[in-house]
Amino acid sequence: MERECKKCGEVKAIEGFMKNKQCKHGREYVCKECERSRAKLYYQAHKEDLKRKSLRYYTRNKNIISVRWKKYYEKTKKERSAKQKILRNGPWGEKERERDRTYRKNHREKKRAQDRRYYGKHRDILILKQREDVIYLRDRYVSALLREAGNPVSPELIEGKRESVLHRRELKNLKEDLKSWDYGKMKSKS
Repeated sequence: MERECKKCGEVKAIEGFMKNKQCKHGREYVCKECERSRAKLYYQAHKEDLKRKSLRYYTRNKNIISVRWKKYYEKTKKERSAKQKILRNGPWGEKERERDRTYRKNHREKKRAQDRRYYGKHRDILILKQREDVIYLRDRYVSALLREAGNPVSPELIEGKRESVLHRRELKNLKEDLKSWDYGKMKSKS
């Protein structure tokens, strides 16, 4: 089915018109391109007013908007993480990593200053996270240990390193327990 646009006069497929239940065929009388150009011109003419209205709405409804975004974030969390995993592991992810590497290489001082500012603002949280990583032997910490030793990083190696660190911790605890034992009391009991 086709229809003529009332603005430009072109005959276009019905899909080229926005949906509107109030109109005769359930579509607007003006095509999407004409409507898009009209909206663009309107925005340019009333830019400041629209920004002011938007800001006013946001300041009045900050809590409602915040709750709405939190609900949306929780609802789409799994979907987003799956998409991010695909992007990270695909060819696009490699391009992005390469772009980041070249940026860091070309803007080394700027990046260092940025990192220092971030660390200054979030120092307490970062230290707490590092301690948690060490205590719970999170992947980030274990892979850093592997890299320090010059080893490659893979899930199997991370798990192996985690187990060896746990064994070392247990041995250390046993040694401390043995040091604290009072052998004199043990002999007097027997």
